[in-house]
Amino acid sequence: MNERGAERQHEAVWKAQEQEGIPITLEEVCTRARQLHQESVREFWTWMLTLGSLITVCCVLLVYFRQPFLRVSCMSGISVLLYLGLRVTRNRQPVSLNAAARPEVCVNFLRVELGRKRDEILEIRWVLCLLFPGALGFWWGGGSVGVIRWLGIDSPSLLLFYESPGPLTVFAAFLALTWIGCVRRAQGLEREIHEISKQASA
Repeated sequence: MNERGAERQHEAVWKAQEQEGIPITLEEVCTRARQLHQESVREFWTWMLTLGSLITVCCVLLVYFRQPFLRVSCMSGISVLLYLGLRVTRNRQPVSLNAAARPEVCVNFLRVELGRKRDEILEIRWVLCLLFPGALGFWWGGGSVGVIRWLGIDSPSLLLFYESPGPLTVFAAFLALTWIGCVRRAQGLEREIHEISKQASA
């Protein structure tokens, strides 16, 4: 079994233990702490690459479109993404963890990191909602249709879709699903923190 498969298997066992109320050993806490550290590093760079790509796209649209209304919408999106990038850089910067860390160090690391991750997820759901006004303005100003024409797509049905409230509805549904996902993830992290605190006080 490769390293990634072993990590997924351990995470599944960890979650099953949480759900069934099975006591978690200190050795498993340290294993979870090391996995959380690796996960934080991956998520940090994923966020950086994703936000960098989205900001680049918004900057290209800002240069391409000459209409003031569309430019304001693009600048609104860029501002929100830059703010999110600054928050991620500040809060999600990977924290080092010694591979031979003692159990009490692992417990403290997990409580701090999981708590930070929970708070960040709850904040991200609000920040992402700030993208909606910019998306609304971009669609209202004909930006969606402009992008399709800029790409050289002449499909009447696709143009009709982008002229309709369809793109805005899809984006709103995405934000709603993201909100629900963030809440569920935060609740899962809260349960995990509670389980670790019980282990530490045992």
